[in-house]
Amino acid sequence: MGNFNDRLTILETKVSTLTSTVGELVEELRLTNLAKAATSVKRRDRSKKKGVMEVNGDKDVPFFNDSSAAKSDEERSVIGKSTNSMRNPRINFKIDIPIFDGSIDAEMLDNWFDRLEAYFSVYKYYNAQQICFATLKFFEQSVQEYTTTFHNQALVLDIDVDEYEVFMKYTGGLSESIRRELKLFTMANIKDATVKCKKGVDNKKAYWLSRPPLPTTSAMLDYMQRQPFVTSRYDDPIGRSVFRQKLQHGKACEVLSLLSSTIIILPPEVEKLIHLRYLNLSGNGLIELPETITNLFNLETLMLNDCRRLCELPQGMGKLVNLRHLGIECTDKLEFLPRGIGRMRSLRTLSKFIVGGGCKIEELKNLNLLQRKLEIKRLERVTNKDEAMQAELKNKQYLRDLRLFFEWNDSLETNEVDRIEGVLEGLEPQANLNELTIRSYIGCKFPRWMMSGTVMSNLCILIVDQCNCVQLPFLETLERLEIWRMPKVKRIESEFLGIDSSDGVERSFPKLEILRFDTMDNLEEWDLNMKDIMPRLKHLTVRNCPKLKRIPAIGNLEVLETLEINGISSFEYVSGELWGLSNREDGGESAPAVVFPKLKKLQFKYMDKWEEWEIMTRNEITIMPCLLELDFFNCSKLKSVPECIMSSGTIRDLTITNCPFLMWTQSCLPPLLERLSLTNDAGDLLKEIPACSTLKRLDIAMAECVSLPQGLAHLKSLQRLFIFECKKVKCIPQELQHLTSLQELEIIDCDILGPRCQKEVGEDWNIISHIPNIQVDAHLLLI
Repeated sequence: MGNFNDRLTILETKVSTLTSTVGELVEELRLTNLAKAATSVKRRDRSKKKGVMEVNGDKDVPFFNDSSAAKSDEERSVIGKSTNSMRNPRINFKIDIPIFDGSIDAEMLDNWFDRLEAYFSVYKYYNAQQICFATLKFFEQSVQEYTTTFHNQALVLDIDVDEYEVFMKYTGGLSESIRRELKLFTMANIKDATVKCKKGVDNKKAYWLSRPPLPTTSAMLDYMQRQPFVTSRYDDPIGRSVFRQKLQHGKACEVLSLLSSTIIILPPEVEKLIHLRYLNLSGNGLIELPETITNLFNLETLMLNDCRRLCELPQGMGKLVNLRHLGIECTDKLEFLPRGIGRMRSLRTLSKFIVGGGCKIEELKNLNLLQRKLEIKRLERVTNKDEAMQAELKNKQYLRDLRLFFEWNDSLETNEVDRIEGVLEGLEPQANLNELTIRSYIGCKFPRWMMSGTVMSNLCILIVDQCNCVQLPFLETLERLEIWRMPKVKRIESEFLGIDSSDGVERSFPKLEILRFDTMDNLEEWDLNMKDIMPRLKHLTVRNCPKLKRIPAIGNLEVLETLEINGISSFEYVSGELWGLSNREDGGESAPAVVFPKLKKLQFKYMDKWEEWEIMTRNEITIMPCLLELDFFNCSKLKSVPECIMSSGTIRDLTITNCPFLMWTQSCLPPLLERLSLTNDAGDLLKEIPACSTLKRLDIAMAECVSLPQGLAHLKSLQRLFIFECKKVKCIPQELQHLTSLQELEIIDCDILGPRCQKEVGEDWNIISHIPNIQVDAHLLLI
């Protein structure tokens, strides 16, 4: 077997030349080892420099040795057929990629992905084919198991997959849609993955492959006795008792992942896994952990994320002095941490620290290796400033993201307000901080260290959520500023932003790119020269400010790319003032030559009283020359959109949701429109769609109409039609039969329309049978 690997390695290094000799040799090796590769994997040496225990020997070890885990001849035949059907080479010889054996080795994993990427490039695989192929080549696993293994390895190797460049490095052979699914852990099997990536499915074929059955628990445990790395879903009820009996024999296990395995109770025998370094119990129904888990002195990583029923951690957690990573995100029922957390001085990752229940904030004093993010909750339980200072946050030099959360109580006495202000004053962080979030702070002023440009000299992101202050600190380094729920703020002006120039000093936010005001219930006025104060602003969101009367002129913001105006119920009309167009008494206008010169996305949402949108402008003024996406959502009284907007030659995406009075006075859609989405009562467009030679996608959702819009026959470039929850639509119009460009039709939850579109038996089948890809209620109808 060693000779085979040596030969294969030599061939792989030369595969870029794509010579016929290489092709023939690799094909020969593939044919002779195909059956063996489908049921076994190569166990490779672990490198000590990667921090992984070496395993002696170089034998072939089956992933599971239980006989029930072996595939039958019939299953092998199915896999073989699927593999052959997916391969479909575009060149005159074949190459193959070896099965990845799951070794915890970053270089090996990286090389495997490189070969996979080259393979996809040579054979021009579609997305769905890539998923199937990658799954076959990676332990014969499902995508869920594949992603679990990938992330487990990343954690063991300290690979930060949240960093875009790093993540791309390790998933470079997969398309963007698949990479997105890998990161979100959302695909349970190949079928789901194929549905999500159906755009890449070849015209009339879908390569679906069901996930192989899970191995028996006994097989998993027999394997666990020898292997330092184990991952299993472990969700068969009978297997739990077997797991309990066999744990004592699994002493060699170093990495154990039971992610999302429906575990409710972890048996105390887990302490027998004395070499365990990595344990992932995330996504389970655990209420508590056995106290014996604290005897795993070699444990370095314990992941409990998304254990939403978890109420407490073992009292002896402090004994885990080698623990480096403790993941407890999305554990809302966990209200206290055990005393002794401060003894775990090796901790690099601590998702959150909860004050109270015997765990005082001084436990943070010696945790100076904490990295990236630290969330401290229930800070109102800290007695005073002196106690807060015992956390010594100034010594946490590796922290970049600090989140300080109190519990909101606006009825506290004045002395309690002073105490809370003192607590925040005592939590001064180190100067390397990049992001700061403060939530539910009842103090009336921010601490001195926030006002200091020295302490906060590297701060890029500031998020203030629910706060009684009326003035923000001025931090000129900010790139992103979010203000949520500040009930005492009635006016946004220079004093509120801390840039009052009464002292003769002009201040601005030269780096600010993202600004958000959200749920400001008492905000009434906004009076600022935005262009001078925030010259680099790219993204502006104004949301849920029901009393706001006006927004200053923002049309002259030269680099603004996205604008969302949401939930401003006091607006009855939007005039030229918002865009920087103001009428003069002589009937002329004073305005910039270009309004919103870089704006790409414009959204209006929940504008309950908005009826009119007026833009009166001269021909020499250009309005939004870069606008690509325009959304109207729940503007229930809006009647029309200005002609100069809808005739724009740049708009590619138009969404209209619940705008029943919106009249369409134009004779056509925007000339370069590619996607149109109509939801609920979308006004005139739901009755008839004007001609558009560029429209490629049409979505109609939750409409109460009894028929689809007229005019579909004029959409000569339409490629995809999506109809969702249109309960009353009675039939497919005959004009759809003439749309030869239509490639995809998807119908979901349409009580009448769905049955009429069933393959060969539906009453409307003859109208749609020419469409290559038809999906009704998530079932793909292959033609």
